[in-house]
Amino acid sequence: SGGTPSRKNPEYFLGNIPWVKSGELKDGLINATDESITEEALANSSAKLFPAGTVLMAMYGATIGKTATLGIDASSNQAICAFFPDPSLCIPQYLRYQLIYNRENLVLQGHGGAQPNISQTIIRNQRIWLAPKNEQKKIAAVLSTIQQAVELQDSLVDITQELKKALMQKLFTEGLRSEAQKKTEIGLVPASWVEKRVDDVAIIKGGKRLPKGEKFRHYVAAAQRRKMAWFITKKPIKVILN
Repeated sequence: SGGTPSRKNPEYFLGNIPWVKSGELKDGLINATDESITEEALANSSAKLFPAGTVLMAMYGATIGKTATLGIDASSNQAICAFFPDPSLCIPQYLRYQLIYNRENLVLQGHGGAQPNISQTIIRNQRIWLAPKNEQKKIAAVLSTIQQAVELQDSLVDITQELKKALMQKLFTEGLRSEAQKKTEIGLVPASWVEKRVDDVAIIKGGKRLPKGEKFRHYVAAAQRRKMAWFITKKPIKVILN
């Protein structure tokens, strides 16, 4: 695993050695990092320099079980475990996909109070299926193609979300008719728009707590009868709940 240089020395984080944090593991390839450290930071901490091709896995934190393959030489923090596959037995990408395949089981074995922790002992003892190397390459190639499609889709979603945000800003400040704007307490809006409180335009109610025990089962059964009646008659049927 890696390590974190002392934050008390800000100069440690002004270097050119990429330093991977567990939050940056997203089941893909890492070619750049948010932070970099110096040679001095590397020497004065438990951080280690890993070569390109190293497989990484987050052992705890919000991204527990997430993986990545280094596309560059880089160091990492202590929440990350590094794997160095024996080239005569296993290719890096195949190993990473095996870890992803077994992720749920690894996380379930994690322990550590409020924050699950996949220890190196758990990882070392995890059983995986090892295909012949030529088959490993083909499997990894297929899964990598799918991963690239997923990453492209995620990128398009991010772009669409930003577009939506920008469009909402424009529409809710300029409207659709290119009319003059006026200043209000909540910002610029079209001159013809009127300001209202939410409770002026909508009735607001909280949710209702469901009953417990036998009464709850009665509600569920009644709801199921109502659903079945609709499928049979294609008409809504009122079910009286006692």
